[in-house]
Amino acid sequence: MDPRTNPRPLKPLTRPTLVDLAYDAVLRLLLSGEMSMGARLNESHLAEQLSISRGTLRVALHRLVSEGLAVERPRQGTYVSTFDADDVVDIYNVRAGIESVAARLATLRGADLTPLRAALAAMYEAAAADDLVGTMEQEYRFHEELCRASGNEQVIEVYRMLGAKVRLALSLDNRGNENLLDLPRRHEPVVEALASGDDHRAAMAVHRHIVGHVDQVVARMGGDPSRLLPPLDAPPPGSDRQL
Repeated sequence: MDPRTNPRPLKPLTRPTLVDLAYDAVLRLLLSGEMSMGARLNESHLAEQLSISRGTLRVALHRLVSEGLAVERPRQGTYVSTFDADDVVDIYNVRAGIESVAARLATLRGADLTPLRAALAAMYEAAAADDLVGTMEQEYRFHEELCRASGNEQVIEVYRMLGAKVRLALSLDNRGNENLLDLPRRHEPVVEALASGDDHRAAMAVHRHIVGHVDQVVARMGGDPSRLLPPLDAPPPGSDRQL
């Protein structure tokens, strides 16, 4: 039998693996703020807590490094990446551009909004349970579903490449919320605009939603909120022109 034409059947992949579970556990520490920016990720301590080998944990940490959420320092170890106000502004400006395009495409193609509504319902459920990380994870899922609804594989791929940084930026944006239910409520106008069939309205709603509250985070971090791009039809800062 020629192995080139009759390869040995592969075994089915199983998920989640220990590496996946370790990655998710450490990521939750980062998103919740329990592991602060710049903190050292102690391999032996984390591996002991998770009851896994240091080798398994190291693979999970390398994944965080590849996504920009952690950095390796020679002979020192792995540390949580530090995001400053400029990083947050840059990420949100990119999000506004990508997701506004996604909203237009999704509206023009009459995309099925069921996955978006399901993510929103799950966001409400997590918020009602006072689960901050769970709420943020469903918020990320909502925006990922928005990009998927565009039907444009390039939009989807670019958003996934930014995925980990978007999740960390969302966590910085959301930690100050006194009422978690405010988070899913802010997404209602996005769904309504997408369902309207008006691609311009959908794009504007998404852009406003993305930059609508992060200016407070940028200011709190000592940055310049005016660097956040307004929607194209919005008046420039200090202008008397009305929308």
